Amino acid sequence: MDNFPKYYTLLFAATADALDHLEHQNYGLAKEALIQGQKLAEACYLADEEGEPIINSEKSKFIIDQLHSVFSDAEDPEAETQG
Repeated sequence: MDNFPKYYTLLFAATADALDHLEHQNYGLAKEALIQGQKLAEACYLADEEGEPIINSEKSKFIIDQLHSVFSDAEDPEAETQG
């Protein structure tokens, strides 16, 4: 399998998460997954473009915080339904 850019992987994962939320009629979580995926992918793309390593950078802290936020919301299926 080819190595895809990090931003592609993040967008793919966010889309998959959003589809899962839609199947459970969690519209607000689906929207949030897509928004966060877009933000994360943009941060990764910009870091790659600037030649800045993602690990141990300010952007990596942002990305890790955002991922934690997305996954902690996803773990609570009652967090938001039909929002």
